[in-house]
Amino acid sequence: MPVFEIPSLPVLILLFVTGIVGGVINAIAGGSTFITFPIFIATGLPPFIANASNFVALLPGNAMALIPLRKELVSACKQYPLIITLSLIAGVCGSLALLAGPSIFADLVPWMLLLATTLYALTEPAIRLARKHFPNPSPTLRRCAPILLAVATCVVAFYCGYFGAGVGFLFLSLLTIAGIDNMVTRQAVKNLSLAFIGVVSVTLYAYAGIIAWPQAIATFAGAVIGGLCGGAIIQKVNARILHYVILTIGVVLTTGFFLFPPS
Repeated sequence: MPVFEIPSLPVLILLFVTGIVGGVINAIAGGSTFITFPIFIATGLPPFIANASNFVALLPGNAMALIPLRKELVSACKQYPLIITLSLIAGVCGSLALLAGPSIFADLVPWMLLLATTLYALTEPAIRLARKHFPNPSPTLRRCAPILLAVATCVVAFYCGYFGAGVGFLFLSLLTIAGIDNMVTRQAVKNLSLAFIGVVSVTLYAYAGIIAWPQAIATFAGAVIGGLCGGAIIQKVNARILHYVILTIGVVLTTGFFLFPPS
């Protein structure tokens, strides 16, 4: 089990500020992993450890998002128990896959960032295209829909447990395609599922001893503040502009990691 030294004060301050920025971004548009994960690596953590520690930093976003939705949570659990259950199971499998292949993860980081950036860019246009060309699905497609939804949920949740960049936006898109038109219900199902995955993943990574706790806690504390600030300023920030800013960051980071892969 590795022992992680407490980093210098400037590094802790950097991680704390990164957590604030990530918390604000998550509250408004999602995609904070594009900010927090590279900073963890920049401070000297191996990609495998950085990814596990990043799960701790992401916990406040989904957990705090459940507070205003507490009235909808019971209804969401009753209406969509299969989605939530499959999300938890597949998310755990994703975390176990990470634990089983730490050396592979470093090689996959550029490709995972490419996947996350692509999903972040294309998911919303894909939904608009699907709604335009398939407004009334055929009876055959309707019968297959539950199976397709179950498979898609497992894939998204597995990805969440393994890496998770951009998964909040992807999960919302999945629920939209599934026909959950109520935005509040979608948020409740999404945040509950991701909170479950996050808690279980952090538990597994903590048991395995691969979380750099000093760095993770500093970022976690900043993310709590950032989440509260994001909720307060969400009406004052253009989410569309922020979306493109995050997308640009994702493109730059992906290019950088391909040119200079982490070791």
